[in-house]
Amino acid sequence: MKASDWISVEDRLPDVDTMVLICTTNNKCGISSMYIPKDCYGKVLGEKEWRGCGAMKNAITHWQEIVLPKKEKE
Repeated sequence: MKASDWISVEDRLPDVDTMVLICTTNNKCGISSMYIPKDCYGKVLGEKEWRGCGAMKNAITHWQEIVLPKKEKE
């Protein structure tokens, strides 16, 4: 990972349901994704937001895509 791989949440947010690495204001890292809040009838209740507790969501500063290694052919 390079510092340039991290994307500021002020520049862009990840697509909905895409798992990404996140970094918070206190330099903690984790995994999260975005979702669109809906009620039990499927009515959209707001714009996309991070999954997780409120304190964590408010502390996310940067994210980057999770790139899995290529599968070797047998």
